[in-house]
Amino acid sequence: MPVRPAAYGKPLGEAYYAIPYKDELSQSFHAEAELVISLLIEQMDRILHIKVPSSKAIVQSMNIEDVMGHANWRNQTVALLQEHQVFSTVKEVLLLNILQFQDEKTIYSPSKKMHVEVDPLILRQAAIEFQVADGLVPTDKLMNIDSWQAFMQMMGSSESLQQEYDMGDLLSYLMKMQGADVAEFKSRKI
Repeated sequence: MPVRPAAYGKPLGEAYYAIPYKDELSQSFHAEAELVISLLIEQMDRILHIKVPSSKAIVQSMNIEDVMGHANWRNQTVALLQEHQVFSTVKEVLLLNILQFQDEKTIYSPSKKMHVEVDPLILRQAAIEFQVADGLVPTDKLMNIDSWQAFMQMMGSSESLQQEYDMGDLLSYLMKMQGADVAEFKSRKI
């Protein structure tokens, strides 16, 4: 330990005094930390309106999906408001930028398992409209699954519809929209 020249030859205890340390606060530290965390959670609940359902509410209703589905209704309202005020405009600008500045390219399509030519002139002429499922609105509401199922039932009983539409491809598409891609199991006709 370096000391000043005046301390040479003297005992180190005269040049340095150890500060006494008493550990009086660590005993209550864990209790205070738990108190701070519970206060933070309470404030988050007040500010953000996040309601985490208690296990008692889940047991009483016995419908976990229903309880969890209604837990974030305020967040969903805020997200929908932001979607309509901000993100819909941003998506429109991005689409127009892509249509305006897209170069002619060849890209690989994983779904078709082949290279696809991207022609900006064809993109600009096409009237492309689609809905994006963002997690707030389930895909079955965007697709209207009930109408699809009714159409599939009508196809099963109508020979003219069976001749006009390919029922296998329609069913494969419907399954893909529900999250089950069955196209790779399609039998190959020789």
